[in-house]
Amino acid sequence: MCGAARVREMSEDDRLALLRLSQQVEAIAHSIDRLTQPEAQAGQSQLPDPRMVRQLVANRQARVRFFDAELFGDPAWDMLLDLTAADCEGGQVSVTSLCIAANVPATTALRWLTQMVESGIFIRVPDPAGKRRAFIALSDRSLTAMAGYFASLRAPLTLAA
Repeated sequence: MCGAARVREMSEDDRLALLRLSQQVEAIAHSIDRLTQPEAQAGQSQLPDPRMVRQLVANRQARVRFFDAELFGDPAWDMLLDLTAADCEGGQVSVTSLCIAANVPATTALRWLTQMVESGIFIRVPDPAGKRRAFIALSDRSLTAMAGYFASLRAPLTLAA
């Protein structure tokens, strides 16, 4: 087989790059859909620009270049931020993707995810294309809370006298 492409296992970096690329393509598609259907946005909470949320996530991840990563483990907040950005982008987040976003071992991320679903912060959305797969989304209550959180960040800072 002269010139035939060789098959090789994907590295973890390759898998992550492919996952992120897939998410970006999906987000672009959802953004285009939202632009062509503005009336669908009328009842949405006022969440920030998704680029701002993604920058906040990147800033949180940058800490490990300067400090031990174990000092700042906060998988619930990392998942909340990832789901908020995905909602702003009109995208869906798989369980696998959310576990990666949590920046902790998969078993720890799944434990947190289960707790967040049970407490009503997250909701499971079945994938119509595959019965074994599910997406995770923020509940309406959590969307409202995250919108309030980001609105409070934009509010003028008042210092106690």
